[in-house]
Amino acid sequence: MAEVPPEPAAANAPPWASWRPYLWSLVGLALLLIAAFHQHFVWLVRKGWHNEYYGHGWLIPLVSLYLAYRRWPELVTLPRRQHWPGLVLIALGVGLHIVAVWYDANFPQGFALVAIIGGLVIWLAGWPVGRALAFPL
Repeated sequence: MAEVPPEPAAANAPPWASWRPYLWSLVGLALLLIAAFHQHFVWLVRKGWHNEYYGHGWLIPLVSLYLAYRRWPELVTLPRRQHWPGLVLIALGVGLHIVAVWYDANFPQGFALVAIIGGLVIWLAGWPVGRALAFPL
């Protein structure tokens, strides 16, 4: 039995084409996170430029993006299906963020941000993608 060749449009599509429908949602979520954590980012910049312990902080997102980029060929092949336990991680992160803002404690807000991003990945893309991105996140 002969193998059916792939459709020409699918064969020539770039690897990120399957993620294109999610682009505006991801941009909106990123803007929402930036707005919610604005004060924390300001604190990080002020603290990082004047403290030797936090000076490497601006490198962390760049390294994380690079590590995720390196896994891109694997990521586009993984099945994507919403996984509701990500909502639990999001809720824990939002709760920690609210408590940290209430008590004006900036340090825990970083953990809240990581929990929310990890929860969003698991909720929106599924557990296989969350597991693949666990180290970069």
